[in-house]
Amino acid sequence: MFTRLKTRMIGFLKKAGHALIRPDTAPAPQMSGLDLPELPALPEDDLKLESLTREFSRELFAQLLLELPEYRRCMAQAHADDDYRRLRDSVHQILGAAAYCDAYELETCLRELRLALKTEDPHTVDVYFIRTMDIIDITLHNSGYR
Repeated sequence: MFTRLKTRMIGFLKKAGHALIRPDTAPAPQMSGLDLPELPALPEDDLKLESLTREFSRELFAQLLLELPEYRRCMAQAHADDDYRRLRDSVHQILGAAAYCDAYELETCLRELRLALKTEDPHTVDVYFIRTMDIIDITLHNSGYR
């Protein structure tokens, strides 16, 4: 499901790498000791990378929002079937995307659910599963998903 997401992440990393590496500059020589000279800032490179990062994060978040309802459905079915392995797999896939998108609340609840699944205690899993479903619903609602 996240094939497009992975493709975009790879493309972003390539763009970011090209933005930081200029063919006309050589790598800095290795220096030993604690008194290293201070390097001048390269604001245009920093701005270029920051712009690429923001653009990538927005695109990735949009893709996550498109795929989140299907992941929610898969997670709900896995939970209903008490299939912790399938639920764990879904959490793992969504967690990576949430982390790259800076979706803090979603990332946090997915991490908590992942830990709860490790306990294999049904009550603990239920509590964190419900919390995760609520956060997914809130994320979708606040993004305008119907």
